[in-house]
Amino acid sequence: MSAAGASVQDEDIKALLMLVEAISNRSNGFNRNENANIKSFEERLEGLERRVGMLEEIVLGKAGSLKPAEQCPMQENSPAEKSKPMPEGTQEGRYVYCIADGGEEATFGRIGIEGNEVYTVSYKDICAVVHPCPQQPYNSKDQETVKNWVIAHESVVEESWKRFGTVVPVTFNVIVKGGDDSVRRWLMTEYERYRGLLEKFRSKEEYGVQIFMEAESLRKIAEEDEEVKRLMKEVKAKPSGAAYFYREKLKKLLEDKSKVKMEEMFKEFYDRIRPCADDVRVEKTKDAEGKIMIANLSLLVGTDKLDRLRETLTEISGRNGVHVRFTGPWPPYSFTS
Repeated sequence: MSAAGASVQDEDIKALLMLVEAISNRSNGFNRNENANIKSFEERLEGLERRVGMLEEIVLGKAGSLKPAEQCPMQENSPAEKSKPMPEGTQEGRYVYCIADGGEEATFGRIGIEGNEVYTVSYKDICAVVHPCPQQPYNSKDQETVKNWVIAHESVVEESWKRFGTVVPVTFNVIVKGGDDSVRRWLMTEYERYRGLLEKFRSKEEYGVQIFMEAESLRKIAEEDEEVKRLMKEVKAKPSGAAYFYREKLKKLLEDKSKVKMEEMFKEFYDRIRPCADDVRVEKTKDAEGKIMIANLSLLVGTDKLDRLRETLTEISGRNGVHVRFTGPWPPYSFTS
């Protein structure tokens, strides 16, 4: 059986991005006088911004060369038997939420997407957290529907994380063709890779760090540059006609100097934060109103380094004009590839 692919609808991505934007607009900043660990459910959902790729790629049949569903008999008394019945003639599949550290067969109840029964399928000392489904990916043009699917996916991963301690999150809409036996053969094929990732993620959590600089503060710093000071004097000394061209030249120089300062600040902040994490991913920056994002980082942090990270961020947030947003913890979504 060859793996088949499908393209996600643009409306789905747009709906998720609207959800992420709405959540981001309500986010709290970093308060250096309070606990830096922001843990509300909505703020954990900000992590969707980093893993928006879960809706940019739909993978159908990750099991590769596994046998078709009709050649993979379901185990007797499997939790799949209690799930919502599929329409007659529908090809069977298993929706995968994550891979967990543990070989136990467990059930979570009907907490999955659209109320599906969620349970584990194990191989050796790892297991996949799944629910039975048709082999068609989840697609909808309705924003509320997409939001509910993504939140349900997130919730199951987090429940698995709480239960097993260490998980490898799987992107939205990964479906293995066939039944539980197909999932076991997939786990057997991918065992070494997932076992290695589980070891890497043990006793570690993902956090997000975004560092902003007030635009006015950045401009004032740029104006302290000697070359900028000289040009500002020239602008004042020129007659009104010629001054226009010098003002444009000054504007361009200020932009260039600001970019240089931003690069210097990024390197400084990154060098201070990097020793506080086991792994770091540099994400795309996105400015906020009146603020310029200097750094947008996903951090994989061991429990032994978390206090050091908080102290470092408290020091950075004490800089004039600097604001830090610190979110998490989450399962390690950004580090599974």
